[in-house]
Amino acid sequence: MGKLTRMRTFCRAAETLNFSRAAELLGISPAMVSKQVSALENELGVRLFQRSTRRIRLTAEGLRYHRRCRTLLNELEAMEAGIRAGSDTLEGPLRLALPTDLGIGWSATLVSAFLARHPGVHIGSFYHDDWMDLVENGFDLAIRLGNRLPDSSLIARRVGQMRMVLCASPAYLERQPPIRHPRDLPRHNCLCRHDDRSGWRLVGPAGEERILPDGNLHSNDGQALLVAARRGLGVALLPRPLAQAALAAGELRQILPAYRSPEIGIHAVYPHQAFLPPRVRHFIDFLQQALTRDDAERAREAVNWH
Repeated sequence: MGKLTRMRTFCRAAETLNFSRAAELLGISPAMVSKQVSALENELGVRLFQRSTRRIRLTAEGLRYHRRCRTLLNELEAMEAGIRAGSDTLEGPLRLALPTDLGIGWSATLVSAFLARHPGVHIGSFYHDDWMDLVENGFDLAIRLGNRLPDSSLIARRVGQMRMVLCASPAYLERQPPIRHPRDLPRHNCLCRHDDRSGWRLVGPAGEERILPDGNLHSNDGQALLVAARRGLGVALLPRPLAQAALAAGELRQILPAYRSPEIGIHAVYPHQAFLPPRVRHFIDFLQQALTRDDAERAREAVNWH
């Protein structure tokens, strides 16, 4: 059991503040985590954690030691990756938290494309729209949507943007009155999110229109609204990445293409680190390039992405 192993174990325990969770992420037993942390404390002659029956927390010495350990380990990983990078090889685990509102198929395609380019990386992808604690849950990176992210100790890098698309199935549109203006929408069955109470904002030739939609389905999940729209239940305002496969297949049709929704930022969010692991940095760069390429392709195809 080498010093570097003990340092890595300590860092994972410090970042999760849970020996059982740290053990799960490291693939060892909780007893081994405790043993390695205790050995490190004996070597240093200080207590790194305050332990109780209910929780653990870092001591002042533990906080300082974690900052230095994390910096050293990241520098070591970057150095090793640089030595191996004659062929631009990346290796190691990468745990991602991804929103379902971007579309699982859309996100999975990007993840698969990254793995095809860097097969030495082992990705664990978790799809969830709740804003989970990245450090506590052992995530290296999360993709989050919004123009104002909550204040935190995390680092956020804007990697792209998206717009919502107003759509319905051809079958629904054939049997309902035509939709020629946003003011026609209140007469239709609108499939809404729970947070749509402030209305749908659409910007058109005469400026912004704010519509208060209503219908017989409200959900906190975009996938549920997508399914309902595809089945002809009503009109939905969906993130374009989520709806794009159904639009391309003709299962949904865009409504009011002359009107667009406000831009929504796509952010890569990660814990503050002095040196970002190369596989995390490369995935962020890859994601930004993919989103930029998507934007250009949609502009060429005259799809109302912007």
